[in-house]
Amino acid sequence: MFFTEGHSRLPSIIVVGAGAGRQSACENVLQPPLGVAAPLGAGALRSSTCGAFSGGLFLPAWLASQGHFHNVQVVFGVEREGYVTGTCAVAQPGIVQCSNDFKLPGVQQSKGTSHRGGYSHGAVVHALQKCGIRHIDTAKRYGCESLLQRAIRESGVKREDLWITTKLWHSDYGYDNTKKACLESCERLGVEYLDLYLIHWPDAQVPGKSNREVRAETWRAMEELYEKGLCKSIGVSNFLISHLEQLKEDCVITPHVNQVEYHPFQRPQELVDYCRSRNIVFEGYCPLAKGEALTHPTVIQLAKKYGRTPAQICIRWSIQNGIVTIPKSTRAERVEENCKVFDFTIAEDDVEILNGMHDGRHVSWDPSFIV
Repeated sequence: MFFTEGHSRLPSIIVVGAGAGRQSACENVLQPPLGVAAPLGAGALRSSTCGAFSGGLFLPAWLASQGHFHNVQVVFGVEREGYVTGTCAVAQPGIVQCSNDFKLPGVQQSKGTSHRGGYSHGAVVHALQKCGIRHIDTAKRYGCESLLQRAIRESGVKREDLWITTKLWHSDYGYDNTKKACLESCERLGVEYLDLYLIHWPDAQVPGKSNREVRAETWRAMEELYEKGLCKSIGVSNFLISHLEQLKEDCVITPHVNQVEYHPFQRPQELVDYCRSRNIVFEGYCPLAKGEALTHPTVIQLAKKYGRTPAQICIRWSIQNGIVTIPKSTRAERVEENCKVFDFTIAEDDVEILNGMHDGRHVSWDPSFIV
């Protein structure tokens, strides 16, 4: 079978926090990412809180060229055994439009919890109430969907103002199991629908069946969930070109998103280019390489040059490469720090220096051995 350009939209900017889009006295305007041909709407890029944005996302260059300009988003979360749990994203300049016409917050700075570090209820509430975060990225694997329901309720933010992403774990792969797992995630989160549902990992681990067979069966269930409106957008995570090509042959709807590890040491440009050619939004997690990039001499040198922190350099670099970026932190001050990346631009020569740091290392999962 073949892929249709299943058109729906990933809310690039699901909700802009109060005041988002308004100009503050600081008038911090985000410069267009490198490679973006058309200018970003200035109004959507201004900060309402002097350097921090209150709702929005980062805009991939390839979407900008199509005239889809919106807000940026920031997510934050905590790492737990290599996974990110209960991530929330602040967003503001730069909305990303998916092939299904839904808009996904462009950049996300993670917050919440993951498999190591525990769940930070206060951090999630702070992100939603004080930072304008409107994108929540979590997964069944993280074990905090029900905890996020409480945080969302306590924050007072309306459901329609949120973009909620969660992920299907391999123990629930398969046609019937996928549908059941989606409903269970919705129940734990306290919602009637998901804005984005992702297949978390390409390895199915189902006895007697090939990974390809199980992925195709699972994706057919995802397509039905999408067609029924239970999932506004559907996608995958940690999928390589080979996995996406197989899905293209076996199914109908093209994934709207592929969420993959992305940082200065792991810059899979061939995969990024492939996703862009297929109109698949590329999200990058672990932008700080789990802290490894923060102590690299090159990053430290550039941080001093621009008067920024190493984390801000890494996040800004990822944004300028047109990646929907997902940093993470459970500390309010770090969340604030990660948001302040919209009022400066890294010179093209310096972006290339950071690009040159790629050595292929993974700090999270490596899907390259999965067929």
